Amino acid sequence: MPSFSPDYTSRYRAHYHACGIDHTIQLRKQLGATPGQTALLAGTVHDIFAAAAADLPNDFAFLSAEQADEGSDLFYPAPTPVAVVGIRGVVSYTPFQKVTHTRFACRAVGSRSSIEMYGIWWEYSNKIDDVDTVAYDGVATPTERAYIGTIAGLLNTQAFANSGDPSSVWAARATIKVNDFWLRQVRSGGIT
Repeated sequence: MPSFSPDYTSRYRAHYHACGIDHTIQLRKQLGATPGQTALLAGTVHDIFAAAAADLPNDFAFLSAEQADEGSDLFYPAPTPVAVVGIRGVVSYTPFQKVTHTRFACRAVGSRSSIEMYGIWWEYSNKIDDVDTVAYDGVATPTERAYIGTIAGLLNTQAFANSGDPSSVWAARATIKVNDFWLRQVRSGGIT
């Protein structure tokens, strides 16, 4: 599989706050995208989080955004996504849930990509064989949460793999995992 430099395509990054922690999400446009087309990813970021708003914490907020042009490492200010209002109380999240991400993966000819969304509520079962718990196996599908399919559909219309190839396809499923870096912060008492 060929490797592509980080600046191969234009990028849009949004910084956001969820469960008391600041995160960043980055999407890419197709090769040849104009700065104006890249800025439209602000709407995509808004829409993918809005699709899951019922499962986002009530402290969720977009902080800022920036973008970089194709072939450039220089990021400059970009439109911040329109606000999304989460409804779940942060107090209901365990430290483990606060550092769990929902990852969507994309493949294209000779390339791939992924994004991680933080703050989406996933309930953990205390029984290893509890198949009635959503995403108990670490995978969430549209049959478990309809917005998984919605988010994949939104990404398929606007976001591309690292190659920027138009053959990019985002899978209509997500993997659920505790982030190793943030888990160390939980274990050290930095996140409670």
